[in-house]
Amino acid sequence: MSMAPETSSPLLPPELERVVFELAAENDARTTRSLMLVATRVRIWIEPLMYRLIYLDTGDLHAFRGLISENPTLGLHVQHLFLDLWTMRSDSPAGIALIAACPNVTNLALWTFMDTTTPIPLPLLPKLSRLSTDIGFLTFNQTGAALSAHLEPIRSLTHLDITNVGWTMSQAIEGVKEIRRARALPSLTHLALGKASSVAPYMDILRMASQLQVLCMYVQQPEDPHSSWEERIPDPRFCVVTVVNKPFSADWRIGAEGGRGLWQRAEERVAERRKKLARSPLLDNPLRPLPIIFTAPRSPHPIILEVFKLKNYQPLVPQPLHRLLLHMPPHRVLTVLNEDQHL
Repeated sequence: MSMAPETSSPLLPPELERVVFELAAENDARTTRSLMLVATRVRIWIEPLMYRLIYLDTGDLHAFRGLISENPTLGLHVQHLFLDLWTMRSDSPAGIALIAACPNVTNLALWTFMDTTTPIPLPLLPKLSRLSTDIGFLTFNQTGAALSAHLEPIRSLTHLDITNVGWTMSQAIEGVKEIRRARALPSLTHLALGKASSVAPYMDILRMASQLQVLCMYVQQPEDPHSSWEERIPDPRFCVVTVVNKPFSADWRIGAEGGRGLWQRAEERVAERRKKLARSPLLDNPLRPLPIIFTAPRSPHPIILEVFKLKNYQPLVPQPLHRLLLHMPPHRVLTVLNEDQHL
């Protein structure tokens, strides 16, 4: 029996062959490493997938930096990067140096302990849309124009998860408010925070950030008393998400790998709240906004005031609104969120 001579020529068209190899390497690191040895062309195709997600929690940060230093193109492939500097007890400058070598990262978790109050300049990350970090790393206790300039390299950020590592919840919330006051992170639409002692801080953030689509509070046990806080905050943008039986780092990785991570579950919950709100009859639903239209003095444009019909709350009539409307831009939408707020 004769054997056909071996050949290195592919049996499939290159485009189809590449798709086959990429699908085989999609979600299996061991398979990816094996496929890298098949042929040079396969290595070129597969290498970006191998370095697409880098997860460093107990690993050697400096060893990985050394690998990228030897081959800078590897850093260009990184899209999801998790750095737990707190666990590794590595300093923040070392983490920043690694992040700077990954300019195409879109999803970053930097869990760090800040051993300095001197602001560490952020690398330019034009594609970064999701960030999980502590408030100290974001603000360094800066305010106003200084804070806005500090956050300019990550201005494209849309999803921000504030961790509580090394900081109190009140400090985290005050930092978020300062970011809003500084008009930094203009593209931010999703915000996740831990548990506060009252609903007031969440209400404040919702009032300050009209462009916010999701404000998520996460808890670790379904029986946590905070789990019922959706009933106390009528704005459907607020939601409670439970992270059960796994560390937050594992939840981050699930989301980075395309699973139902924190953000997907938060969006699903907000969609459920909005759907429930829309189905409820107007008069029977205490959470449904009642649109009240006024015309601002000196302006022909109508202004819509959405008032939630809460218990014991009577919306104020135009007279108390007069001074406010004088300074409002056309078509500004206000949302009165609690029965204690007065205009």
